[in-house]
Amino acid sequence: MISRENSGKCSSPLSPAHCNRHLLSLDFTAICSKDLFPSKVSVIVFVLCIGLFINHGILVTASRMEGGRGDSYRYSTSTVVLLTEVVKLVASLLLYFSTSSQRILVRDIVLHYQLFIHYLVPAALYSVSNNLSFLNMTSFDPTTYFLFLQFRVARLSKGKEVDLHFQNICMYFDSIVCNCFLLCIHAAFRRNPEKLASSLVTWESIKEVGKPLVLMLILNNSAAGILTGFFLKTFNSILKTFASALELMFTAVLCWLIFGIPIDYTTVIAIFVVSYAILLYAQNPIKNEHVVSAGSSMRHY
Repeated sequence: MISRENSGKCSSPLSPAHCNRHLLSLDFTAICSKDLFPSKVSVIVFVLCIGLFINHGILVTASRMEGGRGDSYRYSTSTVVLLTEVVKLVASLLLYFSTSSQRILVRDIVLHYQLFIHYLVPAALYSVSNNLSFLNMTSFDPTTYFLFLQFRVARLSKGKEVDLHFQNICMYFDSIVCNCFLLCIHAAFRRNPEKLASSLVTWESIKEVGKPLVLMLILNNSAAGILTGFFLKTFNSILKTFASALELMFTAVLCWLIFGIPIDYTTVIAIFVVSYAILLYAQNPIKNEHVVSAGSSMRHY
């Protein structure tokens, strides 16, 4: 169950000014309270998730600007997305085998084969979103892109009594299938032979992907995808929204320092609104009790 603490009123008989200062102090102490972070592990997951998604925007921008190209990529973004899903699948298999055996994996596939069908729709949307993120960041700077992402809604639901890592295996397997399908569709609509070659997984595209900056991007996105499942299992969806808001603020500052991307007044207004929303949430935080009940797992879209 999700509950709230009643911390919105000041019962002190002192002056109103003292009450206001008291409430303000509660705002900042609530940020580190157990209502938001039940354990030290949850704090680590929270910080890592924010850091990895900030790195995504910075690495994509840096890889695009590498070689003097500001409006296109030297590598095939479709190849990067596909290889990222492959790394996620391998990581999910390793995590699964850390607690289970191959025989249990075969049993889960036989018993829960419907999951591969159920995950086709979210995997397709997931694949389209990942490919569009590279396209959008050729037109928008990382700060603006993360600002648009605040319109996302994370849907959390109780799934069957299936291991989270097995659900990730189903998700990433379907994502690989969907990405291969998107590559074929992309190639079918490419009439220019040069552009056709760049849209497929070719030896030239693989050589470009083998550069250190692009490899860092693949590993970063893979870690972010795996960690998101743990994040949604540890926190509620509202805190995930505020984590995205913190990504927005840090991305704006870091992109200004690294790439010289200016912070205009609209970005300042957006950061102010987000900061105020975080302060309001810290006043009356939602407890993370029983976000995932015992014996159940979580599906994240």
